[in-house]
Amino acid sequence: MMKKQKSQAWIKVFQEVNVLMERNLDKWSTIEEIRKTYDEFISNLKKLKDLQPELEKDLAPVEQELSEKRMLLVQKVFPVGSILEVYAVDHRIGKKFNALLIGRKQLESYSSKELLDHATRIHKLTDKYMEQISPAPDIKRYGLTRSMMDELNSANHQFQSARKLRSDVISYRKKTRKKSEELIRANRKLLKNRLNKLMTVFSGTHPAFYLEYSKINTKN
Repeated sequence: MMKKQKSQAWIKVFQEVNVLMERNLDKWSTIEEIRKTYDEFISNLKKLKDLQPELEKDLAPVEQELSEKRMLLVQKVFPVGSILEVYAVDHRIGKKFNALLIGRKQLESYSSKELLDHATRIHKLTDKYMEQISPAPDIKRYGLTRSMMDELNSANHQFQSARKLRSDVISYRKKTRKKSEELIRANRKLLKNRLNKLMTVFSGTHPAFYLEYSKINTKN
């Protein structure tokens, strides 16, 4: 059974214990240690329920946003880098750019960090030559416009923001899952070490109630 499914199975057991105990309050509510243990059990269960919406949230929109912003950045950096390549060859300044002049397929294969680093370096180098008059002609003569540079810069920032959002969402999801697992372990421990043993008092006085309780605890 997958970890997620196992967690959900335990939560279902906890909920069934909750329903059974509430339905039979008159039988156990006067026993102090059962009441104390059950109160802690229910407190943990309520916290677990509060965490579930976050754990069940669809991350597809966040992933889609990241993918779209990545494609946009590749789209914006590709022509700028290509124009820069022609400019560098024409003016024999290629050595400065050799490590940066790459094809679209390589751009698309880059990791997120590699793509961001590359786009940032391309923008800085190209910007340097935008207004240059000497020793080489203005790079704008090669078809590069200030609006292309602005769009590249904007796409870079958008991709950074989308990447950070995904990182934050994943980090929060992990923390939430860890807290959920801690609460499940705590409730399992309460059942195993206390409530299951305390409930044996009803095996003789209320056998049907005890049998139903026992059946729930053998489900997982």
